[in-house]
Amino acid sequence: MDLSIIIPVYNTEKYLKECLDSVLLEIKEQKNIEVILIDDGSTDGSSKIYKSYSQSNFKYFKNENHGVSYSRNEGMKKAKGVWVMFLDSDDILSSNWWDTVKEELNSKDDIIYFFDKKEEVEKEKLLDNIVGLDPIYPYLTFPGARIFRRRFLEKNQIIFQEEIINGEDLLFNLEALSKTNHYHITSKNIYWYRYHLSSSTKKFHKKLFVSDQKFQQELVRISNNETYQEFCLKNAIYTFMERISYLKKKKEYLKNLWILEEEPYKTYLENYQWKQKNSFVSIIVFLTKKRHYYFAISFIKIRRKLKNAFLMKKKEERLEKV
Repeated sequence: MDLSIIIPVYNTEKYLKECLDSVLLEIKEQKNIEVILIDDGSTDGSSKIYKSYSQSNFKYFKNENHGVSYSRNEGMKKAKGVWVMFLDSDDILSSNWWDTVKEELNSKDDIIYFFDKKEEVEKEKLLDNIVGLDPIYPYLTFPGARIFRRRFLEKNQIIFQEEIINGEDLLFNLEALSKTNHYHITSKNIYWYRYHLSSSTKKFHKKLFVSDQKFQQELVRISNNETYQEFCLKNAIYTFMERISYLKKKKEYLKNLWILEEEPYKTYLENYQWKQKNSFVSIIVFLTKKRHYYFAISFIKIRRKLKNAFLMKKKEERLEKV
C-alpha cells in the first residue's frame, strides 16, 4: 500500500461530497491507495453521504465524539500505507493531486511538503513558521498539504495530543520536523483550505486553561528552544484574556483570572518586560502583568468589533490555495 489518506469527519455534510469527490475522482479504485474516514460522532447527514461511496479502497468507521485528534490517531492506527496524508472533511484536494504526489513516493525523506512556493527555506526557519514566529508558510502548523512516512511517525511515537484542544496540530508538526533532517518542499500545490469566518469566533471555556497547561508541558518536552516557549506563553496569556473578554459581567471574568497565578504563566508575567514597537498582543500581556484587566479586556473588545466589521465585508467562507 503506497498511501493512506485519513479524513476525520464531524458534521460536515455541506462540504463532504466535494471533499470526497476531489480525492476519489483522481484515484478511482486503485489498490495502492486507501481512504480512511473516521466519523467522530456526526449527528447530521454526513454518514448518508460517505456510505453512498462504494469504492473498494474506501473505508469508514464511526465512533463516539472524541475530537479531531482522536480521529486522526485512530486513522493512523488503521493505516497500512507507506505514506500517510491528512485531509479535513471541509477542504479539498487540487485536480491532478495524485499525479503530483505519485512523483514523490520513491523519496527517501520522512516528510514531503506540497506548497505553492519556490524559495528554499532552512529547517530552523520552517520550525519558526510552525510555532508562528516567521509566517512565510502560513499553513505549516496544520497537518494537511504534506505526506508523512508512516514508519517514521510510528518509530518516533508521534501522535496528536488528544487532551489538548488548541495547539495540538502545532505540536504534532513541530515534533515531526524536529525529529528528522530528511524532508523537502515541492513547489506544487495539492491542497485547498476552506476558511470559515465563523470559525474565527471563539467563546470562553475553562477547558482551554487546562489544555494550555498541557500544551506548554508538551512544548518543553519537544523543544528546548526558550524563544518558542516564551512566544507561546505570551500568546497563551493573550488568548486567555481574549476568551475571558466574552464574559459579560466583570465579576465573572475576575473569578476566572486564577489561571494567571498558575505556572508557567505567573513566572512569565513577573519577568515580562515592556519593549518598544510592541504588538497588540504584547500590549495586552503588559496590561495583564500590571493587573489592568479592565483596560486589557476593553481594548480586546474594541479590536474585535473593528475586526468583525471588516470581515463582514468579505465572503463568509472561501477556499484558499495552500
